[in-house]
Amino acid sequence: MKGFKIIVIFSAMLMVSYPASSWGESGGAGPVILELKQAVAEALARNPDLQSRKQALEASKERVKQTRSEYWPRLDLMENVTNGNNPVHVFGSLLGQESFTAGNFDLNALNNPSSLNNFATRLSLSQKVYDGGKTTRNIDSAQLRSKITEEESDGSSQKLIFDVVRDYYGISLALSQYETAQAAVKSANSSLKKAQDLFTGGLALKSDVLRVRVHLADMEKEHIAARNALSIARERLNVTMGLSAPRAEYEVRPLVMKMVQAPSLESIQSSALEKRKDLAGWKLMKKISDNMDKNARAAYYPTMDLFADYEINSGTSTGTGDNYLVGVRVKINLFDGFSRSAAVHEARSQAKEVEYKVQSLKERILLECQEALLGVDTSLKQYETARNAVALAEESLKIVRNRYESRLTTMDDLLSAERALVKARSNLTQAIYGYVISVTMVELAAGTLSLDSEIID
Repeated sequence: MKGFKIIVIFSAMLMVSYPASSWGESGGAGPVILELKQAVAEALARNPDLQSRKQALEASKERVKQTRSEYWPRLDLMENVTNGNNPVHVFGSLLGQESFTAGNFDLNALNNPSSLNNFATRLSLSQKVYDGGKTTRNIDSAQLRSKITEEESDGSSQKLIFDVVRDYYGISLALSQYETAQAAVKSANSSLKKAQDLFTGGLALKSDVLRVRVHLADMEKEHIAARNALSIARERLNVTMGLSAPRAEYEVRPLVMKMVQAPSLESIQSSALEKRKDLAGWKLMKKISDNMDKNARAAYYPTMDLFADYEINSGTSTGTGDNYLVGVRVKINLFDGFSRSAAVHEARSQAKEVEYKVQSLKERILLECQEALLGVDTSLKQYETARNAVALAEESLKIVRNRYESRLTTMDDLLSAERALVKARSNLTQAIYGYVISVTMVELAAGTLSLDSEIID
């Protein structure tokens, strides 16, 4: 999307598992940095789900070639070896071997012939001449299906890019939450020391010390959970990029707040209706359903084929003969139990079904665009609120801590202020993450998300 004004508000750097690659280094002997664009490129090259889509695309192209083969003549070679004393078999085989003589007209020989071997080699050629246009439409439908597969592959690429952005910044979010939990543990330890000092000096109750110990245990529990969440976030990105163990350790950069000038709802919806791959696929499916309808009605038309056969017949004790046969075959179905009529009605119903699906998808896409744009507005307001809340919580904790040290407030107030700051910091990082993801979601909804998107830089 154009018109992005980028302001870096928050960033982090952390270690993530990654295989060796030709990525740029941070300089000198420092570690290799994995940029978001590089992570997206790796995913597009390695993700197994996307690779399966690409293979499906290759398969669809081969199916187009198979369908085109219906234009070409068919040439078959067939070898038959027969033995028997069936009168018709013997009579026909002798004729084919050009070994029939006057003696074979003997009635006893005709009715009770001796067994005869026949080796028949046949070369058959057939060429479709007219089929009501079904072959042409079948080829067109195969090409359309291949295009649908290509659109699905492109759509999967866009969704994969979104997943990489989500998981890439998810690591930074998890790291920030982990660091917040670490700070909370450190703060709780500091409060515990102060409480113990005051208790030793006779200025605090033992219950204050116990409350802080309970609070510290809670913070340590959250610290452990945050550490595990960070490990899962790292592995999630590796899976999204299609990386397999063993992996070397690399740093990724990270969570950034990007203030954007949001485009209008009309421009997003217009872009989505033009560029969304899922909608493009269903529009192509509408053309396929039209071809199916025409093919169903073409079953009422005659078909015409050309054919030619060349045959060589030989026996073990007789001669060898060859023959050929050429002709034109015209076929008209007169009655099929109303199968064609049912097929026509089925094709028309399927065409209507696709029309309704296209209409429904358009409405859902317009709604998705509206939701994505409102998501940007919501997450921005959440960020602003969370940022103010952190400043207030920090100031509040400072005041409460000073008051507690002066014995002007209770331990409960101090612990409550510490918890409020931890929650405010957590909400802030979550708001930053939500804002970045919502901006990416706008591009995904508009069908414009790509490796060259502004948000990827």
